[in-house]
Amino acid sequence: MRLLNSKTYEFREFLSDDLPHYAILSHTWGDDEVSYPDMMSPALRDGKLGWKKIELCCRQAREEDLDYVWVDTCCIDKSSSTELQEAINSMFRWYEKSTECYVFVVDFEIPKRLVGSLNRSSTRTELFPALCGARWFSRGWTLQELIAPESVRFFDAEWREFGDKISHSRQIASITGIRESVLLDSVVDVRHAMDAVCVAQKMSWAANRVTTRVEDMAYCLLGIFDINMPLLYGEGPKAFQRLQEEIMKMSTDQSLLAWGFGCEVSCLDGVSPALAQSPSDFAGCSDLDFKGSAEPDDSFSMVQRGLCLKLPVVSGFDGEDQLIYCLLNCITSEMENLKEDKVLAVPLFHISTTKYGVRFHPDDYYRLSLRIPLWVGKEQLGVLPRREVYLPRCFRHEHTTHTRLHFEISTADLPQGYFIRGVYPPEISENEYVTAGPAQTLPYDVCVHLSSHSPLDPDFIVAINNKEAQKYTIRRITHRRKSIPGLASDVRVSGMRSRQVLAYPALRNRVLTLAKEILAESSDEFEEQQLADLVVDRDFCLRIKVLLREKFHGYIINPDVFFFGCITVEDVLEKLRFVTRPSFALEGKTRAERTEVSLLAPRGVRAAVVGVSIRLKVDSVKAEEPTATFG
Repeated sequence: MRLLNSKTYEFREFLSDDLPHYAILSHTWGDDEVSYPDMMSPALRDGKLGWKKIELCCRQAREEDLDYVWVDTCCIDKSSSTELQEAINSMFRWYEKSTECYVFVVDFEIPKRLVGSLNRSSTRTELFPALCGARWFSRGWTLQELIAPESVRFFDAEWREFGDKISHSRQIASITGIRESVLLDSVVDVRHAMDAVCVAQKMSWAANRVTTRVEDMAYCLLGIFDINMPLLYGEGPKAFQRLQEEIMKMSTDQSLLAWGFGCEVSCLDGVSPALAQSPSDFAGCSDLDFKGSAEPDDSFSMVQRGLCLKLPVVSGFDGEDQLIYCLLNCITSEMENLKEDKVLAVPLFHISTTKYGVRFHPDDYYRLSLRIPLWVGKEQLGVLPRREVYLPRCFRHEHTTHTRLHFEISTADLPQGYFIRGVYPPEISENEYVTAGPAQTLPYDVCVHLSSHSPLDPDFIVAINNKEAQKYTIRRITHRRKSIPGLASDVRVSGMRSRQVLAYPALRNRVLTLAKEILAESSDEFEEQQLADLVVDRDFCLRIKVLLREKFHGYIINPDVFFFGCITVEDVLEKLRFVTRPSFALEGKTRAERTEVSLLAPRGVRAAVVGVSIRLKVDSVKAEEPTATFG
């Protein structure tokens, strides 16, 4: 470790087991910082704007009988990649071993009227609003500089001390989202304090922080997670993926998979890769705790096929296991204090094929971001079967999608005498399949093979090309078979986008049908025959009842008032409708412009341009409530 003499301004290098007492400077970088080569020339060094804070740091150290200081701008030779890599991997430990850490908040100045009363709690409260906007609290690197040192003291722009980590713990906790208990525990034993916090919660501390380089968003967290790994500037977001993979090797903490919990759906893509893309995906996890693996064999690890999960799974929503929920033994401290026995369930969605027709393994699933994690009963951890599923790495250059655009090709709009012979990508099952591919290269949403009943008329392959639709690369397509073998005469593309998580989109109509009776407290009066007719059971009724009660915050609702004027199921739907926010300027049902069709012309099939009417239905939604419960 290279330290700067606080009196002579000369460097001296020490081995880690022979370090003297030293002070360390925590600050935000400006445009004119003093570098290691600058320190070789006093004239060049003294002319830099960044020299002032180094002088102030050295002066403070001398006053406290500390002969050495460490400042990141000038004590690291950044021209040496080896030295830079060693410094970044060691930095948390260097801050941890420091005798004093001086935090220079350059964009904050204590009001003169408060200078003489800084020890009062009322004064600290008064300083809080201005302190919130300080840049130091928003930078990625300063997170470890706050947590690692035992003694953290704050200085304003005029180098006037105004408190430390302990005296400002409540205000710092409010600004950073770090629990006050963690800040106080870090003063006693920082490693013990870090071990007591789950991965997701630590990630949440960096969710609203920024770094100049993308890679540094991962590298600034190495010390927080006690990880060492090579620095590869130029790898971009892959650095954060590598960090998570390294964490997996060292920990069984399932909260690493809880990303997306509490996030706004509009900030997430429709289908996502196995791991989080940045710390911002953990923004809602500041109160999350991991309670340990429920069973010894519960595990997750990165293998060649992707992320392998061996965890309890809730399935059976659609009969085909296309949607499943993977259970994580995580709970918020608030729920734990209320003695609510719940655990987190993360939605996974099976993807059958890419747009190129390549089929996935039956155990391949994707994180379904448009469905947020939800809560299920903790007792399910012990009774649900463990299942091995894989979350493949994301397609290269893929922009995953919002699965909200709906469209259909109506047979009534086909040219006279023509019928739909087939659809590409190829059919996977009689019910539905999902396709995925890069948005930039997706030339069409679906190709439809049109044939005529007359052998004299040519066949056409219709490539439906809609500019808005090209933004959406994940499609669920349902084929409704007719009497003619092999005929797919109706093509529907649909999806579900809502923060209000129902048991499964296919059950939506049943929910609406039952909503009136459930809210009217009449669910117990259902006859078994009626339930059989609806293809539901009492457990399903209870799940929906809980869901609706949670939507209305548990308040007792007078059903006669709430459903006043409701006659049909659609009327009930309007009453329960979420806050509408269309993805683009189309609402309800409308006629789209007739679209040109570019054609792929295989042998024996004529290429041409024909007109096809497409009905679009767009109803993107965002629910008012952040979570829902089933089970």
